[in-house]
Parts: sequence; structure tokens; C-alpha cells
Amino acid sequence: MEKTTKLKILMIVRYYWPHLGGNENQAKLLSEYLVQKYPIEIVVVSSLYDKSLKKEERHNNIRIVRLHHFTRKSKQTPRTSIGKIINKLKFLLEEYSFLFCLYKFLKKEVPKVDLLHVHQTSWLSLLPNYFGQKYKKPVLIKEATLNGFKFLRV
Repeated sequence: MEKTTKLKILMIVRYYWPHLGGNENQAKLLSEYLVQKYPIEIVVVSSLYDKSLKKEERHNNIRIVRLHHFTRKSKQTPRTSIGKIINKLKFLLEEYSFLFCLYKFLKKEVPKVDLLHVHQTSWLSLLPNYFGQKYKKPVLIKEATLNGFKFLRV
């Protein structure tokens, strides 16, 4: 009897279950469908946006890895000009710290997978595309919302 090798897919999405949103829901539904229907192993890498979540867990036969990074305690918009500047700096620190953690994760994990699937066309797709090219792995980048296509609006 011939042993079937499982295709290994790494899905990259900024937020994932239990967070609700277009990218998150599509990544969850697609991952769950694929592991039920085909001999596929899926790892979803996301951010640890809520400290009460586990850094790593299995949910519906999907391995979820949440990367620990700097997160803002409050995302409310301050009223003063200096408060708004500080808030923007904290936002940038949060985004770049996630990118740094994602870089370290992808450097280690991309050689072990067969396909990278990114659920966003923005900055999030840059690192997976780089590592996909470096390790000669196919990269699928898709957009779940129209936000990535603002330039097409007339």
C-alpha cells in the first residue's frame, strides 16, 4: 500500500480565529475545508493580538501559531496632537514588531512547507513572497476585501 504524503500549507493572516473579519473568516473556512477534504497539513500563523489566547494550539485539525509581539494596550484615538503622534508611533511599533517576529518564524518554517498562502495583499505579503522566492516555494496571495484595490476605484 502506497503511503500518501500530506501537502503542507502555511497560511499567513494578521488576525485569526477567534478574531472576526473577512480575512480571518476566509482563512478559517478554507483551512477547515481543506483538512477535511484532502490529505493536507495546515499551519496558520497569526499575531497574538490578545494575551489571553494561546501562543500555539490545534483547532479543528489546524495548527495555529500566534506570534508574540508588541501590542498597544489602548487603541482609542487620543484628543491631543501629541497623543495622536504617540498613538501613530505605537501603531508603527506594533506593525514592525509583528513583521520582525514573522520574519524569524518564516525563516525557520518556510523550508518545511510546500505552499505559502497569504490572506492579504498589503505589507503582510512582502515577507512570505521574499521567503517563497528564496526557498523556491509557490506563494498564493489573495485579498478578502476590496481594501487592497482602492486604486481601481474611479
